[in-house]
Amino acid sequence: MNDRPTASTINDTQLDDLHDALDGAYRERAHLVALLAALYPAHIGYTDPNAVDWLVVTIETPTGQMSWHIAERDRDLFEHVRLVPAVHNVWDGHTTEEKYTRLRRLTASPGRAEAAIARVRAKVADWREWNEEETSWAVRDIENAIANTPPPQPEDPAALDEPAPVSGPAATQATEVVDLVDEHGTPHLTGIPRNQAEQHPGLYLPIILVVITHTDGRILIHQRAATKSQPYALDHVCGAIRSGETPDEAARRETGEETGAVLTSLRLVHAGVNEHGRYRHLYAGTTATPERELAGDPEEVEWIGYATADQLRCDSRAFVKGFFEDLDAATQVTEEQH
Repeated sequence: MNDRPTASTINDTQLDDLHDALDGAYRERAHLVALLAALYPAHIGYTDPNAVDWLVVTIETPTGQMSWHIAERDRDLFEHVRLVPAVHNVWDGHTTEEKYTRLRRLTASPGRAEAAIARVRAKVADWREWNEEETSWAVRDIENAIANTPPPQPEDPAALDEPAPVSGPAATQATEVVDLVDEHGTPHLTGIPRNQAEQHPGLYLPIILVVITHTDGRILIHQRAATKSQPYALDHVCGAIRSGETPDEAARRETGEETGAVLTSLRLVHAGVNEHGRYRHLYAGTTATPERELAGDPEEVEWIGYATADQLRCDSRAFVKGFFEDLDAATQVTEEQH
């Protein structure tokens, strides 16, 4: 016998209970969407012309754009997300099924849960508007999921007794060989380990930074890995120029290593000693590499993707210092080319 109430038999108390259960389910969903919006570039606003009374949160993830309608009662969970005007509609046309396909692909990405925990912890101090218990709940939920997943076992147990090899940025700096230059960019000391560059006053480590624009106008960005300085900040392609390498060659190499993109054009914006004591070459580059082909070194890059300049200016996450100044300078040069 079916005891479920029907439209003709349901009473007011049962109806209230059903509404409470539905509101609770949507509230729980809003918690998860708010967490996702803290991990990737996102904005929120009344941007759906077909539902002008509903907030829409739009999130740009490595597997594609995702968006959800959010009830006004759940707006408090999105205080960390940049509010944009109604005219700011950048929906890419994805359907609900396409959204959940992208979400499944994102969930299946190796190591993403561990990285998410680190990003959440780094953000907690900035989430002053969030209720502390809700933030802790989100962190604990992910931690519990990881705790219940057994770690991979080494094939050879004896390998556990062997010292772990040095890896990451420290190993790169110890093995990378560079040439130091003077204030005019002229090489004076060649073939030294990068980690010894600071031991030579009056000489500078030459580096490159490339602001890359896709042929469709979007900007190529990446999120710095946890082991890097300014971890999880959004950044342009940057890196040291190796010994014997030209700045142009370094720009193309670093672009390929960090993002997997191929530059179709490259133009020097300016060069000189910056505030950090590096001789920096700022470039404006273009690429036609599709997003599905982007890939980078996980020790350097957390994730890679494209975003419009408007999306970046609405993003609530941290950017490296000078990100937008470099973007503006390179964009001006790119526009002059056209």
